[in-house]
Amino acid sequence: MTTEPDNPLLVPIRRPLKVAGLPNPCMARLWFLDGDDGQTIWADYYLMGGISWPFAEVQGKRFTINGYAVLCGQNSETGLITVFENTTFRSVDPIMDRTGRITEAGLSQWLNRNWTLYQSKTYWYYEQGTIHLRYAKALRNSRMVDPNPFLRECQWYDDGSPEHLLWIRAQEQSLRMPAQLQKDIEQGDDAKVPCAARHALLCALVGYEMRPYKEPFERQDWKQWR
Repeated sequence: MTTEPDNPLLVPIRRPLKVAGLPNPCMARLWFLDGDDGQTIWADYYLMGGISWPFAEVQGKRFTINGYAVLCGQNSETGLITVFENTTFRSVDPIMDRTGRITEAGLSQWLNRNWTLYQSKTYWYYEQGTIHLRYAKALRNSRMVDPNPFLRECQWYDDGSPEHLLWIRAQEQSLRMPAQLQKDIEQGDDAKVPCAARHALLCALVGYEMRPYKEPFERQDWKQWR
């Protein structure tokens, strides 16, 4: 087995070539292409995501409605968390015009692809009240989402707590993410302005704190977490 290189933060984030599910529903073994030599590497990952349901964001001088979602994997040997997938969305299912042309891609397609590539379906969210209820109901009723994801609620008691987690990960160099996500969360550096990308990432990081990775001998309760 080959795991992460000496400086994994400098390695491009690639999608896996193959996936095999493991006994815990949040664990999967992923195979990746290693550079350009045609060799493959594999590692076991603890996979969870974060979702921010759509809300009004300031972009320049305008308001726009955006949601955001991320899917992360924590290497079980190194502890490094990689954001494998990220997306913006405005609806659960695709929005089509009267001709049947898709005008807005929905979250459902992204969730289905994540299941195919990673066999992952656990996502964390935080509050958002009636917005969450509406979108969670839309997910349950969607005929396009298969399988239906597990939605788990984060808990934090002040806005500084999850921000501190992000700061710690940056200092430890234990988190890597796509350049687009980095750009999206940097646009939300003003704590007074809501940022869907930042919110989704923080939900995932808090999820890892609430349900941390466990070694095999510590996993007695994992069978009940489904």
